[in-house]
Amino acid sequence: MIKLSEIKLENNIISCIVTTVETHPQVFRVAYNLTTEEVVENTSVEMDMNVGMAVWKLIKLHEEYGANLPDFAVSAWY
Repeated sequence: MIKLSEIKLENNIISCIVTTVETHPQVFRVAYNLTTEEVVENTSVEMDMNVGMAVWKLIKLHEEYGANLPDFAVSAWY
């Protein structure tokens, strides 16, 4: 599970701070360009499942809320 906070949309770039929910949580920033469909910022050590799920959740939030994005969201998978 990951927590997304400080979700923002600026000039077709959607971004957030991601916190993993595990024994040793990681915190990183990710940004995705909705126009070019590419990750433009990833401060995580690697491009892993947490980054992928954060990007997927950002895209889904944008599809659902448009410019009226929530400030906080969670994503869980199994």
